[in-house]
Amino acid sequence: VILTIFVVIPSIKYFYARAWHYFDPLRFNMQHVIIIGGSDGLGKELVKEVFMKGALVTIIGRDENKMKTILEELDN
Repeated sequence: VILTIFVVIPSIKYFYARAWHYFDPLRFNMQHVIIIGGSDGLGKELVKEVFMKGALVTIIGRDENKMKTILEELDN
């Protein structure tokens, strides 16, 4: 009984917490992310995904009009 209380139960809790952390989806809780080349292609999609997961995103790109369209898409 003592072994169960002090060894088995804490071990189960520990491994459950580790497994939960392993399978938990990636979250960016108000963390700042800088994406270079985020105005087009893969960078644009990366901006959308990271923003939807809760990050504060700074986008660096060459075309200002494309940046504005991304901002409009994310506002909707």
